[in-house]
Amino acid sequence: MPNTGTLSCSLKTAFCFTLALLAASSMAQDIRPGEEKTKETYVFAVFPYLAAGHLSASYAPVAGHLSQLLGRGVRITSTSSYEEFSRLLQAGVFDVAVVQPFDFVAAVDDGEYEPLARVDSELRANFAVRSKGPIKSLSDLRGKRLSLPPKAAAVSRMALKQLRESGLEPAKNIHVRHFKSFDSCLHSVLAQRASACATGRAALRLFQARMRTGFRIVAETPSMAPVAFVAHKRLPVAERLAIKQAILAWHATPAGKVILIRLGFPGFRGISPGDYDVVRHFAQAETLGANGEAPPSRLRLGVFPYFPPQEMAETLAPLSHEVGRITGQSVDLRTTKTFIRYMASLEAQLYDVALIQPFDYGRATTNGYEPLARMKADITTVFYVGSASPLQRLKDLKGKTLAMPPYEAGVSRVARKTLREAGMNPEQDLTILYRRSHDSCVQLLREGGASACVTSPFILDVHPKESEQDLKVLHRVKPMPGLLFVAHTRLPGELRQRLREAIFSWHETAHGRQLLSQIRYSAFGPVEASDYACCISAEWDIE
Repeated sequence: MPNTGTLSCSLKTAFCFTLALLAASSMAQDIRPGEEKTKETYVFAVFPYLAAGHLSASYAPVAGHLSQLLGRGVRITSTSSYEEFSRLLQAGVFDVAVVQPFDFVAAVDDGEYEPLARVDSELRANFAVRSKGPIKSLSDLRGKRLSLPPKAAAVSRMALKQLRESGLEPAKNIHVRHFKSFDSCLHSVLAQRASACATGRAALRLFQARMRTGFRIVAETPSMAPVAFVAHKRLPVAERLAIKQAILAWHATPAGKVILIRLGFPGFRGISPGDYDVVRHFAQAETLGANGEAPPSRLRLGVFPYFPPQEMAETLAPLSHEVGRITGQSVDLRTTKTFIRYMASLEAQLYDVALIQPFDYGRATTNGYEPLARMKADITTVFYVGSASPLQRLKDLKGKTLAMPPYEAGVSRVARKTLREAGMNPEQDLTILYRRSHDSCVQLLREGGASACVTSPFILDVHPKESEQDLKVLHRVKPMPGLLFVAHTRLPGELRQRLREAIFSWHETAHGRQLLSQIRYSAFGPVEASDYACCISAEWDIE
């Protein structure tokens, strides 16, 4: 890497800012994992949302400020692509970094980076058009050309979602082209090669100031948490705290205000735990509801559909991130709308790793899957009634309406067998209403649409909005073995073993216990095939 790409300012005067700005104008474009850096120098990275020269000019004062603050050299760098930046961030190459929302989630959830501060405004994709152009609204873009920043950029992902929700489908009724930076995206509009560009406000402000021209915003997307600073946890705690406090104070000092003007940001504030949940949910929703193939370069994590897809995305986002951390691969969290479709997907071997109900043990193991770990806690099927219900025993359900989760769900199979053993014919002696998910079964009971509901205490525990409150146990069935993680044998044996050992250890570490709490699961342990012999018996075949 050329020396001109290094900022080693440890000066204690404002001259450092000028030196940093000049040195950064020839900023290096890439650094590689394993590249040596001196003990005196920290690597400060900025994701490549602007052209290299403009990024250098904007962030050189920040590098100078950090150098002065820490008393050591600070080298500013970026990469030629968003994908490369994400890869190096995940590899832990950067000491301090300015990251887009999706990289923030990956870096912080992986546990390597500490959040420092976020821009004190929300991020939206703004559809910018020429100030005197004919475009007045998003619908006017039908049949026109829209420019976007790189595909991996948060603004691009938000804009594409907004287009589809507005009835504009790329390559069908709107022409979309991605550019390497926001600058080139906006330039395409000025050059009349596109009717609009989707951009962030900060990038737009900087561009307008440089070009001395104006744009109109004709539409914007819903918001999500914005750009943020993060620091690698290898930095001493005192240094991380000093950097955070300095960033948060920029709005209150003359030098800090100059930095904010250069960046085009209004200021920075602290980060609350839930600030980036929208980003986590957005990332999962991009893939979760689809039943098609995931890109081959990504690991496919299947989860049987015990809740609707969006709720699964919200609850299990940390699980997806953890599997990615363990494997070192990007992970697509996948589910289906129905149990029968999920069973078919298992048989088609669509998932690389899957969480399955016990009754799918045989289906998984005969289709190339190897058991990894089982939840130590068993699953109990329970017939619930309202707390004020006059029903006292299982036989009291005769002639009544009973709500159940989908027909193929494990507890539904157990319930039907239990009713038969109690002398009732499920198809004749009562009315069974099969619901799309466990929570809708409980909801129907609470609304008075059924006299009882069959579900599991485990399901109520993992659902963030459900509990046994105002419910009464009418009948409890002997427990069945717990849920399982399985992995397809096409994955390397070493990778499967790494997953197995990591899942076993979750309850033993603070990080693992936090994960289990977030996804509302209990501890996992080894799988004994004999435990699941009861679940592959012919009596459990779907009638």
